[in-house]
Amino acid sequence: MNTLTRLIKAKKKHLVVLSAGSLQSGISGLSLISEGDTAEIIDSVFTPYPLPVQELLAQWYTSAPVLPSLTDCIWLDYKCSRLSGECASALLARVPKSLRQPHALIVNKCLLYKKALPQENNNAIWNWEIGDEQVLLKMFNVPVISGFLRADICAGGIGALPLAIGDGEIARRVGGAVALVNIGLFAHLTIVDGPGGRIVADTDTGPGTCLINRSAADAGLASGFDRDGSFAATGTVQTEALAKLCGHAWFMENAPRQFTMDLAGEFYPCADLDNCAKADQVATMTALTARTVFDCFKRGYKLETPPKAIVISGGGAHNATLIKYLKTYFDPLPVESIETYGIGVDQRTTFSLGFSVAAALRKGISEVPGKIILP
Repeated sequence: MNTLTRLIKAKKKHLVVLSAGSLQSGISGLSLISEGDTAEIIDSVFTPYPLPVQELLAQWYTSAPVLPSLTDCIWLDYKCSRLSGECASALLARVPKSLRQPHALIVNKCLLYKKALPQENNNAIWNWEIGDEQVLLKMFNVPVISGFLRADICAGGIGALPLAIGDGEIARRVGGAVALVNIGLFAHLTIVDGPGGRIVADTDTGPGTCLINRSAADAGLASGFDRDGSFAATGTVQTEALAKLCGHAWFMENAPRQFTMDLAGEFYPCADLDNCAKADQVATMTALTARTVFDCFKRGYKLETPPKAIVISGGGAHNATLIKYLKTYFDPLPVESIETYGIGVDQRTTFSLGFSVAAALRKGISEVPGKIILP
């Protein structure tokens, strides 16, 4: 039986899901057993990017990207490919021996760049990801499913991951309507209408940690970012500057919207904060993320009953001050970590992607919203 036949016929599929984050992140790995319309998380790992990778990625994640040399780009592609393999190997070393040979790998590669390119009559979106599926193919000799962003673009979309079915499963676990807030460099809001899994809203809300990181780096924090929010906690939010930042025209646009690093450059440095203490600047940028998430929720939530919870995931979930601000804005609605529902804060995208692709596989290979590379 070849690997594709094995993948199609298996009623209980063991899927290894890998999702590469952006700057100051890493690769999330998830071992998922899919059977029928259910999925069970067996184990998970998180492989952070080493410093040389972070330094090269940082050149892309600025408002005016400084393009690395061709040699550096090749090295970055090679290194991310190897890191994906190492993440998968570390994950498989943790699962029971009977699961050491997965049926397939599902891979969301690291996105370097996604841009709307001006054409004669409209804009054409294109993307650039790094990492080579052939490395994983050689290491594990199983089908590799990837290329989700490109597949969505080619189908007329904006380059989004197929997460809807997995997000619906999270809503089922919560037990009602839910607002999922994923805070990476940018913050993203997904509102799911209860057990039926209908997506009501799905949009970027604005900056996530990108402006917090910039202000923290300018403040001279040794790590270059305020991961746990302890520095912001020593500052005072400058309410007038915050109100002015929240009045930016981008926040008035109708959803769905996409935030970009180019846009981030319009918010920071902020002249209204020039004479403030560094801690006040970081506190204000932290409050900006929380406030704009809440404002987007207010505009986008159209259901008759309130959500069961505001569920937080992503790197921003580690920032205690950001969580405190979110709880203040959303009160009396409960703000909870996605860990409450058995999913790690760094694994929300990984879980939703794996669950959604598993659902597509049940319908047939032709339903998979990406490309399948076979050994």
